[in-house]
Amino acid sequence: MLENIEKDYNNPREFFKKCRTVRQDFKAQTFIIKDDNDDILTEPTKIVEKFRLHFELLNNNGNFDKYKELIYQTVEPELAEPDLEEIDLIIKEVSTSFECKTGLRQGDALSPVLFNLALEKVARSATDTEEMDVIGTHTLLAYADDIIILGKSKLDVEERARKLINSSSSMGLVINENKTKYMVMTRNAMTKSNLHVGDLTFEQVEDFKYLGVNINEKNNMHNEIRMRINAANRCYFTMREMFFSKILSRRTKERLYCTYMRPVVTYACETWSSTQGDEEKLQNFERKILRKIYGPVYNNELEKFERRKNENLQQLYNKPSIRHFLIRKRLEWAGLVWRAEDTLIKKVTESKITGKRPRGRTRQRWYDRVEKYLKKINPLLDMGVASDREKWKGILEAAMVLNGPL
Repeated sequence: MLENIEKDYNNPREFFKKCRTVRQDFKAQTFIIKDDNDDILTEPTKIVEKFRLHFELLNNNGNFDKYKELIYQTVEPELAEPDLEEIDLIIKEVSTSFECKTGLRQGDALSPVLFNLALEKVARSATDTEEMDVIGTHTLLAYADDIIILGKSKLDVEERARKLINSSSSMGLVINENKTKYMVMTRNAMTKSNLHVGDLTFEQVEDFKYLGVNINEKNNMHNEIRMRINAANRCYFTMREMFFSKILSRRTKERLYCTYMRPVVTYACETWSSTQGDEEKLQNFERKILRKIYGPVYNNELEKFERRKNENLQQLYNKPSIRHFLIRKRLEWAGLVWRAEDTLIKKVTESKITGKRPRGRTRQRWYDRVEKYLKKINPLLDMGVASDREKWKGILEAAMVLNGPL
């Protein structure tokens, strides 16, 4: 086979094509080495000796068949999630202490392993139930090194923050005072007061960005959608020359919009509880991009160029609008949430908030929008149909062609 590939070294296209076929047929496997007693070899000297014996047999054309069972065995390890006692064992007893003088680089293979072990120990020590829960009074949510503490009052948050700081200090981790913020979610006007925990002071803010999404004290998505549109506008101006290019076809420009710009403006749109006004802003942004793609239309009667009307834009685009794309993404996420039994996200969706409702009209929730979409498709539909994946796929397709405002 190699000789057949080397014949085409003067023809790069055929040469690399044949190289790719060899690479596609190759399947990597994991092997361990065992001795004559079927015990796994862990000492480097014995492993090297086994390999030396193996290659000597190959070079001397020896009988290799009788050594197959002794040298290689495929394994697919299945490791269960460690509990708190196993983490303590790994940290305290198994490994020996060592000092990192220059620090662990971000790309180092050891860095994420050590950090995950340490942060897991900190998060579990700071909670009473050793798991994330949003139904109880005290809550701690963690994603990598981004941690959120929720509480019904300022004292609850202060108590949990103190536990987190104490458990972090025992592991050698320090809370970044400048990057840590404190926010009170309420509709009522109130004076700002920073949160003081020991010697640390956390600034109270009106909004902050968590995992790329803007969260504000009013608990609405207006700021997030405005920031998404601004980010998409910056993306447009970096690609402006492509949209005005006479070389690229309209179809190519449409793909640029759907591939690069629309994901920017609809980032995390599955969880938006947007209003009709917010969706109109998204629709206006899409029409602006489409007008740049298709250009103006010439009026023969007035003998001048005019901007294209919305109906004409939709006929040329001939794809679901960004509003219908948003509907599909919401319903797609709703189906995943509904099928996620015994999970945190399912508990949040089904739980009811107790207490006194503030004055004023009830805000439209994310779940209200999902129910409205389902009733628009079929008045008899409810979220129970999400358990049937095939039926739910049909609903997602139907949501892409809904007509009229929702």
